[in-house]
Amino acid sequence: MFSFIFHFLYYNIYVKTYIPYCYSKTLFEIDPSFFKKMNCEYLICDLDNTLDSHKAKVPTKRTIDFIENLKSFGIKVVVVSNNRKKRVDLYCKTLGIDYIYRAFKPFTKVTRNFLREHKIETKKCMMVGDQLMTDIKCANKIGIKSILTDNLVIEDQLVTKFNKIFDKPRRDYLRKHNLLINWREIYGRIK
Repeated sequence: MFSFIFHFLYYNIYVKTYIPYCYSKTLFEIDPSFFKKMNCEYLICDLDNTLDSHKAKVPTKRTIDFIENLKSFGIKVVVVSNNRKKRVDLYCKTLGIDYIYRAFKPFTKVTRNFLREHKIETKKCMMVGDQLMTDIKCANKIGIKSILTDNLVIEDQLVTKFNKIFDKPRRDYLRKHNLLINWREIYGRIK
């Protein structure tokens, strides 16, 4: 009985909060038609190590092309970052997209307020990020379908390096228990 209770609590506290809707190596390998078939009108993206390296002050050509492709499918992109305004503002203004800086993910207040103010329904959103501890947990708490990606680059900011210490064992657990479903598998089911 104790074993059952322990596993129930472990799963619901330690694991469930961090299970993404699906997984992709990078955001850029996802076909924009996937988002359309998921009835996604708003793609909420983490910035650092999801769209670009934290060292990239402005978007790379790959990011610009991808965002433009999403726009052609009628999908609006919103960056939700824990980074400071100066970093996020220049990057997002170059892309011509909305953003939230200092979102304090995994806390949801700032993101929820943005969604409410812009009258964005959670069922019309998907959130993508490279961290279970911040991006995926935040999305799951709000009730938004989430996509976990790998890091784009190896180097990270100091805070992120700290988070990755806790991220890795959770990621390993999800892989071991087949809880990271590739987006292509889901896409194949809805075609």
